[in-house]
Amino acid sequence: MAVLAADRLHFGIFFVTLSLVKTSVILRFVIIGLLWAALVVQLVIGSERFTPYTAFVIVASGIIVFVPLYKKYVKGDQNGK
Repeated sequence: MAVLAADRLHFGIFFVTLSLVKTSVILRFVIIGLLWAALVVQLVIGSERFTPYTAFVIVASGIIVFVPLYKKYVKGDQNGK
C-alpha cells in the first residue's frame, strides 16, 4: 500500500523522496549531454571543414535530443505529473 506524504512516497519501509527523483533527472541530463557533446566533437573533428550544414546537423540533433527530455522531465514536473 502506498501513502503519499508531502514530500515522500512510502511503500512499507521503503520511501523515495522527490529530491532523489530530481537528482536522477539531473544525472540523466548530464549523461545524455556528455554523450551528445562527445558525438558533436567527433563530428566536428572528423569533418573536413565546418560548413553551415554541419552547424545545422549539430543544432537539429540537440533539438531532437534535449527538447523531448525537457518536456518530459522539467515541464512535466511543473504540471504536477
